[in-house]
Amino acid sequence: GAECLFAKQLYQECVYTILDALKFNPEDAELWFLYAKVFVMKKSFEYAIPLLKKSLDIQPDYPEAKKLLDFLEHNME
Repeated sequence: GAECLFAKQLYQECVYTILDALKFNPEDAELWFLYAKVFVMKKSFEYAIPLLKKSLDIQPDYPEAKKLLDFLEHNME
């Protein structure tokens, strides 16, 4: 699914796959994290941050999301 498309750097297709999946499972923290990673890879950090926050709202103990959010927030200033 989305992870395979992400690995192949097919980011637009990945976004479509993630958005479709989120329609059926909007409380999936990993999907929100993957969605954020697409924007990170495209260097659109301002879009990634709220998606990471959404992921952490759903799953506060998501270490990868915490780490990436901390990195972005401390390096965008």
